[in-house]
Amino acid sequence: MEIKEILLSLLRSEVMGEASGEDVIASLDAERALAVLRVAKSHDLAHIIAAAFSRVDLFSRLQGGADAAQLKKTCEHFEMAALYRYENLRYALEEIGRVLTEAQIPFTPLKGAVMRGYYPTPWHRSSCDIDVLVHEEDLERACGALAAKAGYRVEGKKNFHDIHLYSPAGVHLELHFCLLSSNEKYDLLLSRAWEYSRQNANNSFLYEQTDAYFLFHHVAHMAYHFKSGGCGIKPFLDLFVLSRYASPDIEGARELLSLVGLDTFFASVLSLAEVWFMGGEHTDVTRRMEVYLLMGGVYGTVDNKVLVQQKEKGGRLGYALSRIFLARSSLSRLYPILDKHPWMMPVMQVRRWVRLVFTGGLKRGAHELKVNGEITAAEAQAADQFLTQLGL
Repeated sequence: MEIKEILLSLLRSEVMGEASGEDVIASLDAERALAVLRVAKSHDLAHIIAAAFSRVDLFSRLQGGADAAQLKKTCEHFEMAALYRYENLRYALEEIGRVLTEAQIPFTPLKGAVMRGYYPTPWHRSSCDIDVLVHEEDLERACGALAAKAGYRVEGKKNFHDIHLYSPAGVHLELHFCLLSSNEKYDLLLSRAWEYSRQNANNSFLYEQTDAYFLFHHVAHMAYHFKSGGCGIKPFLDLFVLSRYASPDIEGARELLSLVGLDTFFASVLSLAEVWFMGGEHTDVTRRMEVYLLMGGVYGTVDNKVLVQQKEKGGRLGYALSRIFLARSSLSRLYPILDKHPWMMPVMQVRRWVRLVFTGGLKRGAHELKVNGEITAAEAQAADQFLTQLGL
């Protein structure tokens, strides 16, 4: 069996709480098991694979030896790290909710903070931070309450949709005051998040996204990252979990997604989730998506990003110029002062270049421009056809 087939099979069986297929386990030796873990790690899913190996006691099956001992140690590390991270996030979310409720600030948990509640084993749904939405007029008060009551500290400045805070234990909170992305079409609905939220029956300050809007937000977020280089396996595993353990409002979400032109992408996403976790059959589109996503990891790759964005930026030259001279809409996200003082745009362009020098951005930028220059006409055409098939 291929590594990807082993990985996807183990993810499905572990999330479902089922025994892994004997053919899958029999195909593993220590070297292949470590290879599966490496791929899983690139998608932030190594802890689930480690749990699957522990469930079948793969280490004993490998009959000892240094490789088996190293595999067991590695698996224990991934499981314990994930459990520790989950407990920190769980406690922090409860504390955030208590503080905001006491301060009488309406709030809505987002993304992974909600999604892990659908997993039969919540710590399987990892995330690196907590996302919570408040009204913009409540943002400063929310930061003050979290600082005074829970010791949170603000790091950095308010950007175009959130501000970053950290708890004394190091938990990262992205406190959103809107859900805007960098895509004007998606933002037509992302800007209306509160219209699609409802009060919790037991807490009038806690709001929850409607089922349709939660799924819409999930897919819109996938699309944003897909065009930025990839979104990994995890969002597809989320869709599988929702289909098995919840009653997702597929039709309601499809209606919302069609309003922003994401209905075709949604259909393709559902098809690939069925292929990976529900025994569906591949199509040309899902095969192309699989290659693109598996090579990208959680956040995708620069190579993928350049490949799928080059044409919409106007080819090689247009893409290069767009990365050297950011458009005002993008630059104002880094420097919100431009919204009030657009005449400062040349100054902020220079400030961004200086910032890149001191944050290692020049090396990343040079690599991006190198990739841009090496993409052939045939590759660019194939990428454009791929995006057209996805409705992107």
